[in-house]
Amino acid sequence: MRWLARAVAILALAAVAMAEGRAQGWILGEGANLNGVVLDRAHVGFGDRLYWSFGEGSTTSAVVSSVDLVIGGPSVAAAGQILAPQLDSLREDHGLENARYINLWVTPSWQPDWFRPGEVQRALDAGLTPVFLDWYFGDHLLRDDAEAWARTELPAYAEHAHRLGRYLGQYDGDILVVIEPELNKPSIEAWPKFGELLREHGIARIRAGVSETNAATGRRTQVFFGTTLTDNGLRSASTPDPVYQHKALGDSYGWTLSRPLLEALRPDLDFIGFQQILSQFHRLPQRPEQAVAFTAEELGMDFLPERLVNYARWLDEQLGLPILIPYVGLPTSRWDDLDGDGVVDPDEIVQMGWEEEVGAVWSRLRSVFPALHDAGVIGLAPMALFDDPIHDLGGYQHLLQNEYALGLIATDARDGVPGESFGMRLVHKRYGPESFVQLLFRER
Repeated sequence: MRWLARAVAILALAAVAMAEGRAQGWILGEGANLNGVVLDRAHVGFGDRLYWSFGEGSTTSAVVSSVDLVIGGPSVAAAGQILAPQLDSLREDHGLENARYINLWVTPSWQPDWFRPGEVQRALDAGLTPVFLDWYFGDHLLRDDAEAWARTELPAYAEHAHRLGRYLGQYDGDILVVIEPELNKPSIEAWPKFGELLREHGIARIRAGVSETNAATGRRTQVFFGTTLTDNGLRSASTPDPVYQHKALGDSYGWTLSRPLLEALRPDLDFIGFQQILSQFHRLPQRPEQAVAFTAEELGMDFLPERLVNYARWLDEQLGLPILIPYVGLPTSRWDDLDGDGVVDPDEIVQMGWEEEVGAVWSRLRSVFPALHDAGVIGLAPMALFDDPIHDLGGYQHLLQNEYALGLIATDARDGVPGESFGMRLVHKRYGPESFVQLLFRER
């Protein structure tokens, strides 16, 4: 029986944790919870920052915390006559008050004022669990010499991890840390040793830093560690799969490629996860100046909610760990290559051109929440709450102009303008009468 097998797996994991001298914590076992919120369902959160700067152009008019967006508070009240009522409605009418996770990205250049301690502790005290996504190696793992480069970075990575641990140790509460999201870059999948290096130079150093600060301050920080995979499997419904009928529902071969790497990391994992980013268009990796577009059928959009369930079930069967889906990115712009040159011109972008296709996925995803929870999923989140008009501006921007359309909510900001804020007027993306936020957060 499935429940019995999972109970045995949880008890075995708890025994291993205790044998290693680590506290079992609240993510495993009977009555499992995070910061007092019982893990009786797949709770929903959002990304991708603690503070949002709203304004006109590059002039900031209001800085609002993610905590206040969920529970209400001074930064929302101070947002002004135009913005504050919209944010109140977002929380009360659209259901954002039901969020239980806040996803925060940590890069090599992170600064403590990105995550002000008082605000993070407010989140913990309110039953919100911070999810720190430690993006140290990131897209550098796509380099041709990724293995050699990563080895040279290990001393700096260890210092980064220790610094992050010392920072995290100042909190009372449960915190999730995702070690290297999108872990399974092709070069790394074939290098299981990388998992051991992440344990030694990353997880162990974060733990040491947490212990140092806890000892000095008397705080009690429970950090749970996991990693998350990119779903690199094939997706076409016209390609058969021996387990899942066709590849849109799951890739029974492609998903196995990460298993050796996961085994190397497993002794230090409290949870496991994966993420999805599907865009109607993006750069060709082999020729970045060129773009490629897809139909909803080619991306398997109609089957995406069931695919998430199948991937979660596969991970549950393989590892028996709680599962987190830290971000699902479904940008809403569409590209029509009118002149056929493979180059994305500004007048070829249809903003909200994929709102219907994306909204249908969010709507169907909500219907599989019980199945996700049964597969072991403790939480999931859209990649971003608001469209970011400068997302990865000056970087690689794999999704091209669709980098600016990853949120559940658009604003009146100007895309691609350096220094642009999030705008002052919210435009809810919708599927039928419901906003995307309502589809995910409002209680049924």
